[in-house]
Amino acid sequence: MVVKLVISLIIFAVLNGILVWELLWSAEPMSGKVRKRFFAAVNAAALLASLAVFIWFEL
Repeated sequence: MVVKLVISLIIFAVLNGILVWELLWSAEPMSGKVRKRFFAAVNAAALLASLAVFIWFEL
């Protein structure tokens, strides 16, 4: 159980790190609405990947 949680936290940390890197170093400015949608999409992808880890380790 602890291994699954650690892997899930790593997935969230990596994807949010990529998100922050993109927001800080992007050459193109983003509006607030686009930034919020980008944040939601990245975290939804991280959630799906974490759920996949939980399901995969159950098999």
